[in-house]
Amino acid sequence: MHAVTNNGHSYNIQKGNHNVSVAIIDSGIDFNHPDLKNNILNKGKSFVPYIEDTQDYLGHGTMVAGVIALSGDLLGVGPALGIVPYKVFQDNSAESTWIINAIIQAAKDNINVINLSLSTYLSKFDKNDRVLINAFQNALLFAKQKGSIVVASAGNDALNLNNPKTIANQRGDLNDYQYHFPGGNKDVITVSSTSKEKNLASYSNYGKITFAAPGGDYGPYFNDLKEFDISSWILVNYPTNLPQSTLSKNLGLPKGYELDVGSSLATPKVSALIALLIAEYEEKHNKKPSRTLVINLLKKGAIDLGTKGFDDQFGYGEINVVKSLNSVN
Repeated sequence: MHAVTNNGHSYNIQKGNHNVSVAIIDSGIDFNHPDLKNNILNKGKSFVPYIEDTQDYLGHGTMVAGVIALSGDLLGVGPALGIVPYKVFQDNSAESTWIINAIIQAAKDNINVINLSLSTYLSKFDKNDRVLINAFQNALLFAKQKGSIVVASAGNDALNLNNPKTIANQRGDLNDYQYHFPGGNKDVITVSSTSKEKNLASYSNYGKITFAAPGGDYGPYFNDLKEFDISSWILVNYPTNLPQSTLSKNLGLPKGYELDVGSSLATPKVSALIALLIAEYEEKHNKKPSRTLVINLLKKGAIDLGTKGFDDQFGYGEINVVKSLNSVN
């Protein structure tokens, strides 16, 4: 958070407002978290069959939401942004049809930014998967046409999204081609994860990346020595109704906070910045910026980490909130 906000300097420029909304398509949100509850615009909607409650009982959606709009002891990228939960996870799994329907609904609800910190792989040769591929593509195109900007994680399997054959092979099927969704789709901003050392995180997928953002890593020596270094992890908020992890207790963290890593934590930083750019542009120019303009503002602010220019690991670079917000003017 300190890296992308220049140690909080971006808060002096733009914190967001509740006229700009971000959809959290995930496991729900902890409505009782003291640092988060004031930015939840409404109860949203559940797409899990037979469950109407959008309270978070897994923790993932709350962590993602906090990266965007936490306002309290910890601050998100946009601590005054409005967020709405669209629940698609039950028992740590989410059906693709639930996610697809949630994308369509969020777009119909005129949500400005749709955050998808989730991943699936779909087979080219499986009949049902081909139907889901078409449905994903149609839903994402629909969201784009409705004016919602969709941001999705690259995934955490250290795979090259440019090569469906290799993806299938590395996932254990030598006779298949597998595609990653929703990240990697042409109508999505796809986000890879960077480490504290400004490298591609050890777990992050790459290829078809648009931008990168800090998602933490297990430690600088994890790949070689399998040594964990928690100073490379990210401090996030966590549902107050769920038990603390042993690690959190041993570190003396208060209930409602944990350490974690993943492209799921990189993606909402980009979603939040997009929402801030919309808020800043509307304040300065009294109209909503186009999707193309928003992407150009992200590019102007991005810090090039890889080979000069666009590359497979970081896309156009790691986002920087201050630089992109300053580009609005």
